[in-house]
Amino acid sequence: PDSLETTYLTNSGTEAIEGALKLARRATGRSQIIAAKNAYHGNTMGSMSVMGFEERKQAFRPLVPDVHFITYNNCDDIQNITRKTAAVILETIQGGAGFIEPKANYLSKVRTRCDEVGALLILDEIQPGIGRTGKLFGFEQYNCIPDILVTGKGLGCGKAIGAVTASRGVMSSLKDQPKPRP
Repeated sequence: PDSLETTYLTNSGTEAIEGALKLARRATGRSQIIAAKNAYHGNTMGSMSVMGFEERKQAFRPLVPDVHFITYNNCDDIQNITRKTAAVILETIQGGAGFIEPKANYLSKVRTRCDEVGALLILDEIQPGIGRTGKLFGFEQYNCIPDILVTGKGLGCGKAIGAVTASRGVMSSLKDQPKPRP
């Protein structure tokens, strides 16, 4: 999509997740991240912080603060996305949870809520991206364009690589000097 016009390459998918989280916080000036229960985004500190498997995270606490969880496909939980939220990070299709697809326009509803409160939507397409769903990106199957797209595995044909893709406007927030947090 036209809005996803700038890409930053990384060494791995988990590193791309780290970049996406930092980008969202920087672009919005907010710190809260909403993630899904049973999600898997990698094994670095930020990626583990948005992982929905507590038993895998416990030995590494404390992790990145201000991360809150919602249940994937639960439309009532979407109201937990507020004006304090920097970003919502979701796997387009939850892989580690058993390949759970979004139902009942779930991703579109999350997209709408993010727009209402000024939060960014990050879609993790490390597993389903690059043609694995029959289209180039999995989100194309669900009528939902993210603000930040994370890709990985399929880009490298077996070699480690990751990428963060967003609009020029969102990416340009990285050019500015960091603002001190209150």
